[in-house]
Amino acid sequence: MAIEDTDYSYAFSLFLPSDFPIVPTRLVIAQWKQNCEAGGCNPNNPVIAIRFESGKLRITLQTGQEKTVLFSKTDSILNQWLDFKFNIRFSRNEGQIKTWLNNKIIIDFNGVTAYSDEYGYPKPGNFYFKMGLYRDTMFQPKTIYIDDYMKQQLTKFR
Repeated sequence: MAIEDTDYSYAFSLFLPSDFPIVPTRLVIAQWKQNCEAGGCNPNNPVIAIRFESGKLRITLQTGQEKTVLFSKTDSILNQWLDFKFNIRFSRNEGQIKTWLNNKIIIDFNGVTAYSDEYGYPKPGNFYFKMGLYRDTMFQPKTIYIDDYMKQQLTKFR
């Protein structure tokens, strides 16, 4: 678990093979969710998500009813390793997200990075990370490779 107002670094690699289906179906590959201990939190969407839909890779932030796209890549990501590094501070006030893809910075965001108690989330919040193929109903088979996962608490946001 990550604790609100604490700095963390996450790194991992993803590989989608060349036969990965390109379809207009919602797919979340990796996500950070805010824990709703008492239940009834709404919305219950990921705070940060890596999404792949219709051949487009996007990284989104959602801390209210609306989703914000922080990064979008339309050229093909198939058949190549994608090495991600995220430095994150989840906060209702002074959050940060700094993201690298293949050692190139793609996101440098400062602002709200957590749902408020208005949406039913307790304070201080805690957050968990998960990876996989989270999608709407779909009949095409999918394979994804995930490697080199690492998480560490940072002493200073870099």
